[in-house]
Amino acid sequence: MNLLSDPWMPIRRRSGKQERIKPMQITEDWDADPVMEFVSPRPDFNAALMQFLLGLLQPLELLQKDRDRKKLLATPLSPQELQKAWAAWVPSFNLDGAGPRFMQEQGLDAWTEIGVLLLDEPGEQTKKLNKDLFIKRDRVQGLCFSCAAQALFAMQTNAPAGGAGYRTGLRGGGPLTLLWQLQGEKGVLPLWQQLAANLILAPEFYPHAPLRTSTTPRDLFPWLAAPGSQGKQAADITLEMVHPAQVYWAMPRRYLFELTEVNEGVCDLCGSCEPLLRQIAQSNYGRNYVGEWRHPLSPHYEMGKGTQKETLPVHPQPDGIGYRHWLALAYGTSTGRIPPQVLLHRRQLQGLAPKLGYWANGFDMDNMKVRNWHDARLPDVQCALGQEEAFVQRVEFLLQGAEQSLYYLGQAIKEAWYSQEADKRAKSYKADFVKPQFWAATEAGFYRNLEALSQMQDIQNDTGLNSLMEGWLKELSDQAFALFDQWAASGPPEELDYKRIAQAYNKLRGSLLGPALRKKLGLPEKEKAKPKSKESHG
Repeated sequence: MNLLSDPWMPIRRRSGKQERIKPMQITEDWDADPVMEFVSPRPDFNAALMQFLLGLLQPLELLQKDRDRKKLLATPLSPQELQKAWAAWVPSFNLDGAGPRFMQEQGLDAWTEIGVLLLDEPGEQTKKLNKDLFIKRDRVQGLCFSCAAQALFAMQTNAPAGGAGYRTGLRGGGPLTLLWQLQGEKGVLPLWQQLAANLILAPEFYPHAPLRTSTTPRDLFPWLAAPGSQGKQAADITLEMVHPAQVYWAMPRRYLFELTEVNEGVCDLCGSCEPLLRQIAQSNYGRNYVGEWRHPLSPHYEMGKGTQKETLPVHPQPDGIGYRHWLALAYGTSTGRIPPQVLLHRRQLQGLAPKLGYWANGFDMDNMKVRNWHDARLPDVQCALGQEEAFVQRVEFLLQGAEQSLYYLGQAIKEAWYSQEADKRAKSYKADFVKPQFWAATEAGFYRNLEALSQMQDIQNDTGLNSLMEGWLKELSDQAFALFDQWAASGPPEELDYKRIAQAYNKLRGSLLGPALRKKLGLPEKEKAKPKSKESHG
């Protein structure tokens, strides 16, 4: 199978028809029945396929100026134009055969089950200790060529820690990916428009990389270069050595599909009946991406100080992706959060689609263990030109207020349940169970206030600013009181201490109405009521 000239990408068209297509067919039937989305058997495959196509399109340098994007969104390249643009790369994308193979390395012979390509498959240690309680071993024993290609690319893109010498992906294990998502009046726009929205302007794509304009396959695709390493010697790859678009094709792992025992069967992922791959060889000490690599689809954060300061990619966490992450992902923060490069052209996208939003996705990893796959859609909200700094500051106040209110709520529930003096659990207990409820209950209010802030032409001096923040304070307080009422007295009546509950409630009320929370929200302190003057009676 060749991944540029054979149909292998599972898609859905606007009519609802599902089929497998070649990459060049993503613009086929554009006017009548365009391709809308990928429909892989796994959500991480859908995200990986988007990045696969962006890796093919970015080196073509289709966007030289901002105005090129509008034209590209409205008039896609034809299948014939795409085929011509990628023609020189076709020999580099064979999944099988005797020559170079896509994201594989010849000469490996340590064979194992094909399921190792899936991040959530139990590892050898998990099987040995019989800890595969929820995700069982041997679920995947055969993959069709289409699913195998998707699994291989997804693994190389998201590769987690895997033991001595088994390198993580270029962004570390399980990175967070952000993509623009354009919506029309009737839903998400066709796939080509999503891809065009997520391309980086050519002059801004690693402008100082020495090989930025080279499209030589050897510079672009690491599987055409020398093997990953010689023994334990690191195969370091720096930005100066290769085309910067290799950021999409990073190959930290060493794999080789076994082809001599391919036979007909039912694919364990997609259910199609066709030739299946059942074995794969793997080895450690693959390519090690070092230096100034920064993936354009991932947010980053700064860590350390002075000469020790470094910029690292963000990874999803167990608490998921929600509005509490919106500012850090979309605009960055004053605490060193940096939005992905792809989001920095939001002004150029304004007006090109009725609605703009973000698709945030990624694995929450604990070293080699998958804890969750997170997949969230967040709205884009843009402030008036020149108001970015004031907008970010006020959104930070909104979020700080929410986080502080949640802290007060958790403390109050703990104090309602446990005696601080007598119960040792009170010292370490955290009411984490209430967090998802609180965030869900306040989400609509946050985005409503976000939209109101974005409409202000002079945020710092707008007469409605204090009223907006006062309203947010009331909403936070109302939801905190409601959740306290729900949980504080939720145990058996004979075990409840109503005096302690009342004391916890009064403390919560004092905190929510006190000066500390108002400061977090950027609100002035309330004036203390003046004592009434005593009337004289004579």
